[in-house]
Amino acid sequence: MTVQERLIGEEKIRRDLEDEGVTSSWLDTDEEWQKNISILQENDMSTKTATPKTRKPKANNFVLVLEQFLEKYNLTASSTPKQLSEHAPKLDALLPDWMARRCVKVALARGTDNRRLFSEERIEALLPDKRKGKLTIEERAKYCAKIGDAMDIFAHHLDLGPKNDYENEIVASGSRQSQFRVKLAEGGVSSEIINTYAKDPELIQESNKIQKK
Repeated sequence: MTVQERLIGEEKIRRDLEDEGVTSSWLDTDEEWQKNISILQENDMSTKTATPKTRKPKANNFVLVLEQFLEKYNLTASSTPKQLSEHAPKLDALLPDWMARRCVKVALARGTDNRRLFSEERIEALLPDKRKGKLTIEERAKYCAKIGDAMDIFAHHLDLGPKNDYENEIVASGSRQSQFRVKLAEGGVSSEIINTYAKDPELIQESNKIQKK
């Protein structure tokens, strides 16, 4: 898993918690994560640092529930999103609150010595994001400007990115991300933050190339 993928995964989990009315700190506190945060701070980027916390036994219990669930239904990181989604209601019934969902999402994203990590698409299939589709581009930008968190901006930027490799989707996603940058600027976000966390030069170039055909 790359640092970029990890940042995205942790940010999505944090936004899930905020949807439940919970203000959370960064979820990961190991050496790699702290190093990444330090680099961002040195570049004067707005981030939220983590406060190390002792893991509660309850969290480990839910991870155990997950592993038993995957084994029972023979689900792996190679299972298709469709196969995983068919079992989503069963897993959801075993998770009583947002804390349980968070623990399971983190466990899926990290993997273990005996199990490969699940991709973002497969985690979404097994534990659907309840916020999905609720925010417009303007609402996303207002939220990011208000929170002032560079990782929020980065996560929303990627959410607005291409869903497939079709040319019409590449052009459409380029337009979505462009609108997002405009709204961020209107909300007072600095151009440095926008260009670093909400701009994909390669996608812009590819989109422009397609439109010139």
